Amino acid sequence: MRTNRFDFGIVLAGDVDITLGSWRLTVEARYTHGSADLTSLFPFITLHNRVLSLLVGTRFRVFS
Repeated sequence: MRTNRFDFGIVLAGDVDITLGSWRLTVEARYTHGSADLTSLFPFITLHNRVLSLLVGTRFRVFS
């Protein structure tokens, strides 16, 4: 299937940091919504770029 090479979209994101002593837990949610139709060969099919991701990580202090 042939697709277009470019897409413009909107990204919405938010995060939460929870401090636990010298450790910090981070949780981030991100949603990406593409605005362009990626298919150019078949007019009866529409294909948009949409991504929902959840990132979880830890950070800790090495130096005080």
